[in-house]
Amino acid sequence: MERMKVEQEKKKCYLANEALREKERKAMTHSVGEPPASSTPSLSRSSSISVPDNAALHSSILSQDLLDHSLGNMTMSMSMSGTNLYEAARLSGGSSIMENLQSQLKLREGEIAQLQIEISSLERSRSVMAEELVRLTNQTDEMDEMVKEIPTLKVHLKDLQQRHNTILQMYGEKAEEAEELRLDLIDVKNMYKCQIDELLKNQK
Repeated sequence: MERMKVEQEKKKCYLANEALREKERKAMTHSVGEPPASSTPSLSRSSSISVPDNAALHSSILSQDLLDHSLGNMTMSMSMSGTNLYEAARLSGGSSIMENLQSQLKLREGEIAQLQIEISSLERSRSVMAEELVRLTNQTDEMDEMVKEIPTLKVHLKDLQQRHNTILQMYGEKAEEAEELRLDLIDVKNMYKCQIDELLKNQK
């Protein structure tokens, strides 16, 4: 925007300069093209007319040079002013970009810190889960060993059941024998008692 304004001012100055030059050219052409007042002027009259004309022409050229110089300085100052404004705008834009980048950097640093906290938490959880996995693996190994022993234990259990049944059978037989012996003993006692009673009666 500032560059456009500077360019417009340059164009205005250039057009004004051209207009002044055109006026000077017209004035010079008009003064040179005028016919002399008398066809037979004297030498002193001619010299008196020529000197002022040369002075006027020289003064006009000097004024034109001064005008060109002043217009050039004004154009240069305006150009430099526009450049300074452009540089200021560019630097201002760069400052806002830097602020934006710094804010984004702070935001990213905050996100990184949060992610680091989450990573630490996940690492702790991973350590706990690794320990639990080791414990469960050990239990699984122990259970696998126990599972391997199951067939042997089944055979041993079957043997024990057979022995138990055999012992129960023997116990039943012995119990029957003991009961028979007890009954026989009772019978013997009764018989012995009867014999004693008969002997006592006979003695009387």
